[in-house]
Amino acid sequence: MNVRKNFRQKAASIVLGVFIGLGICNTVSAGTYASQIDEVMSDQSFNDTMSNTVFQQISNGGYRTVDMLAIIARELDDTGDYGSAIDSVMSDKSFNDTMSDTVYQQISNGSYRTVDMLAIIARELDADGQYASQIDEVMSDKSFHDTMSDTVYQQISNGGYRTVDMLAIIARELDVDGQYASQIDSVMSDMSFNDTMSDTIYQQISNGGYRTVDMLAIIARELDSDGSYSSQIDSVLSDKSFHDTMADTVQQQIVNGRYRTVEMLEIIAREKDVSE
Repeated sequence: MNVRKNFRQKAASIVLGVFIGLGICNTVSAGTYASQIDEVMSDQSFNDTMSNTVFQQISNGGYRTVDMLAIIARELDDTGDYGSAIDSVMSDKSFNDTMSDTVYQQISNGSYRTVDMLAIIARELDADGQYASQIDEVMSDKSFHDTMSDTVYQQISNGGYRTVDMLAIIARELDVDGQYASQIDSVMSDMSFNDTMSDTIYQQISNGGYRTVDMLAIIARELDSDGSYSSQIDSVLSDKSFHDTMADTVQQQIVNGRYRTVEMLEIIAREKDVSE
């Protein structure tokens, strides 16, 4: 069965909250993006049901992430300056999906396009160019480690680690008073420690996925100034911990990280959609 052709919009939540939280998005009526968010969540559920293997589930989560991020990037791009860049990432995702011979190549495609879309979002947030060199460095690291990769699994791990790096930049862009600096540093430290402790490439991939959820939780709390979504954020983190405990294989841990990422992004997307 061709699950990849069914994959459509997923995890845009992250920076939608980011952007509106910074007041740089256009004002929209409440619930403007509700149907799009619903569609992404529906797509994830449908493709999860249709998946025959754990690897198709992983690919599903990755593709949903890119599609949702594209929605967020377009919502930020009120002048249209980034329209062609966003289109290019989506075109790359579609082309590389078509060219993929294996589900592992699909997973790598989703991981790399996630970093590409986050880079666009980070630049949209960085109006004064304060973080430009850091964004460039992450993209350079992605390219270098891709060149150095001997296997598709190393490419997937590369995409996961660079995703966390880019999310850390976004989290710092939002943390104007430094309140969350120690938490951001802690997630980055956890990623480094767990990378060192990993015995296999699969554990590295799982590490990147789990740290992505942790960094998104920080971003969600940064945006949730009145604590309205605190219980939902806690619930996703609790689910992450529960499913990690219940996982029989590292591949199931990877799925856990991908799906919890989507859920954390949904919280941010819905919070910011109804707040406008």
